[in-house]
Amino acid sequence: MGTSDVDKVIRTAKVKHVNGLEVGETVCELVLFSDRLIIRNDFTNLELSIPLSSIYLAGLASQIIDEQGFSIGGAFLGDLIAGPLGAVIGGIGAGHKKGSKNILIIRYLDDGEKQLIFRNTPFHQPSLELMARALRKRAKQNVKLK
Repeated sequence: MGTSDVDKVIRTAKVKHVNGLEVGETVCELVLFSDRLIIRNDFTNLELSIPLSSIYLAGLASQIIDEQGFSIGGAFLGDLIAGPLGAVIGGIGAGHKKGSKNILIIRYLDDGEKQLIFRNTPFHQPSLELMARALRKRAKQNVKLK
C-alpha cells in the first residue's frame, strides 16, 4: 500500500524560532507537505500543523522587501522589529539584504492573523532558502484564489 500525495514530505528545514510561538528561541524542524506545514520541536513537544491554504505571506525578509519596495519593506520590517526581533533584524537599514536573507517570515490566518519568524541555523542556509521558496509559491497561489 503506497503513501498518498498528502503524506509525502516535500521539503524539510531546521530553523531557529525567533517569534510567534510560545517556545522561546529554539531550533525547530519545518516539514512541508502538499497540504500543510508542520512545525516541530522535540524539546518542548511542540507539533503545530498549519494548513497551507491559510498562509498568505511567506518568504525571506529580503524577498518581501524587494517585492514591496524599500519604503514599504522598511515599514514592514519596522513592524517586525518590535520586541525581541530588534536584536535579530537590527541594523538592516540600507544594507538590509545581508541580514534579511537569513530570516523566514510566515503569516497565516488562524482565528485572526498570526505571524511566525525563524532564522537560519548554522549550516542550514540552503534548506531555509528552499523552504522559503516553496512556501512563498504556495502563499502567492492562495492570494490569487482569494
